[in-house]
Parts: sequence; C-alpha cells; structure tokens
Amino acid sequence: MQEVRGDLSEYLNPLPERPKVIEALIQQILSLIAQAGLKPGDRLPSEKEIIAGTNASRSSVREALRALKTMGIIEARPGAGSFVKNVQPNLLLDPRHLRHFVNHNILIELLELRKLIEVESAALAAQRATPEEIQILQDDVKALERGVAEHRRPDEDLGFHLNIARATHNHYIAEVSVWIATFYQWDPDIPNEKDVMAHRRIYEAISSGDADGGAQAMREHLEEVENRFKNSSENNNSAI
Repeated sequence: MQEVRGDLSEYLNPLPERPKVIEALIQQILSLIAQAGLKPGDRLPSEKEIIAGTNASRSSVREALRALKTMGIIEARPGAGSFVKNVQPNLLLDPRHLRHFVNHNILIELLELRKLIEVESAALAAQRATPEEIQILQDDVKALERGVAEHRRPDEDLGFHLNIARATHNHYIAEVSVWIATFYQWDPDIPNEKDVMAHRRIYEAISSGDADGGAQAMREHLEEVENRFKNSSENNNSAI
C-alpha cells in the first residue's frame, strides 16, 4: 500500500462560502491529483488535512469525497483513507468536463431521486417556510429571470431547489439535496423561459401555502428537465 508522498497541503487553499464549496473542493482535489502527479493507488490527504488546508466543514469534505468516489475517481479503504482509483487526464486538467465522466445512468437515477425528494420538499416547504425563506425563493426566481434575459446561468437556478429543501426544516432532506446538486454544478445549458415559468409556479404555490400545488408544479418541472436531458443525450449520442 502506497502512502501519501510528502506534504500535499500546498495544493489546497481556503474555500469560499456555500453554495459553491462542494464544487470548489472537488476542483481542488482534482487539481491536487494532477499537480502532485498522483497515480492509481496513491493516498489522498486525510479528511483532517483537507479541512485544515481549505477551511471547509467536515460534512462538505465528505460530500466532495463521496462525489469523487461515485464518479470512479477515488476509492475509500476502511481504516486507511481515500486513494486515487482512476486518472482521466482531460478530467484532471479541466474540472468543467466532470459531467462528461459521470455515467449517464447515474444522472438518470439521480433525476428519479430528485423527483422523489423534491416533489415532497415543495409540499413541505409550502407548509413550513418562514416569511424570510419565501422572500429568498422570490429573489431566486427574479435572479433566474435576469439570467435568462442575459443568456447566462445564475447560481440561483440550482439555489432555488436547495432553498426549497432548506425551507422544509428537515436537515436530512437539505443534506441529501446538496449532495445531489453536486452532480449538476457543471451543466453548461442555459436556463430558458420554461424554467422561469416553472420556478415561478413553484414559488407561487409555496408562498400561498398550497402544498398540493407546489408538489404538482415541482413534478412537472422535473419531468420537463428529465425529458430535456434524455433528448439532449440521444441527440449528442453520448453520456452527459
């Protein structure tokens, strides 16, 4: 078993606040693998070392490592730590290509999971959201509207879904939603007017306390996203 070579903490830097912490962590770990010349079988810094080098929380570090494990980049060995499993040169050079290395079936299954979780989350948020949380969701919708008008993807697109999860006041729903969101951070597609209208319908239902309406609006939105994803994959004849 190969041990980590020297002090690799020089490749790690303090991270920004959420919601981009997980993405930044993954990018730093990929960069560390590339710059340090790690090969399959080499051990990564421990969770404690990554936390010390980035100022990230333990939960964020574990989410990032879990995502890399799911992608097949690293593997966890009980009692030993995390080890490099597979090195993809293009992936390590440009983390924006991550989405091309995530198995298509994984994303389809995650979309199915999103429907199971987020439909109910919208219903719970309609019952539990505070006035402050309702305001945040309204701001997210307005930000998405501006993003579509300017042909760009604002953070509030994905943030809208995460803020609905937080508005359920269920810690586990929020944590699972953040983990799922990790796999959609690199989607280059620009939201369109359908997304704006869908988010607006979801927001209006939640803000009015309509649990059934919120659930239905979320279900329709995610089904549209799923259909668009499947059509895009078929047209490109490649896994996204």
